[in-house]
Amino acid sequence: NRSARVESIDAVGAMRVALTRFQEEAGDALSSLEHQINRFLDWLEHDQLQYWQHQMRRASERVAEARANLERKQVMTVGGETPPCYDEKQALARAKQRYRFAEERVALVRRLRRDVEHEVNEVQSRLNSLGDALTTDVPNAVAMLERAIKSLNAYAELGRDPVAQNSTTASTGDDKSKTSSGDNQPAAEE
Repeated sequence: NRSARVESIDAVGAMRVALTRFQEEAGDALSSLEHQINRFLDWLEHDQLQYWQHQMRRASERVAEARANLERKQVMTVGGETPPCYDEKQALARAKQRYRFAEERVALVRRLRRDVEHEVNEVQSRLNSLGDALTTDVPNAVAMLERAIKSLNAYAELGRDPVAQNSTTASTGDDKSKTSSGDNQPAAEE
């Protein structure tokens, strides 16, 4: 049984309007989401990766400087003795620690980029399905609702009271039973 009980053609029209609005808003949301994803990937790949690579180079230079300072201090003699190199050793240890930290961050950003790109690819396939539905299925549904509204309006016209229709058409002179040709009998005269 493919019958439906429609109590308001206006409600079907409102559904069509709501579906059209949904299509626009969902399309805007998808575009915004894709833009945000691309911005995040760009930030991760360019800003963060380049920043930590730069920090790693700077830390490497500081390690080289600290090592050179320590070596100078170790070959220096004061009164026939080598002075303590405590400060230089600490500076070298701090420089190495900064280098390791920057190196870990570079590795972390690269790992995160791979993981995020994998997740983005999965999400992107789902978003593409939704985008396809928005560009194909929703317009088809809107067209179907428009056809249904047209059919319902035509059906509603059939169900109108014919006496009320005749009185309306008689007063406007549109009664089809009256003809100007002499072939048919005119309606009863007054």
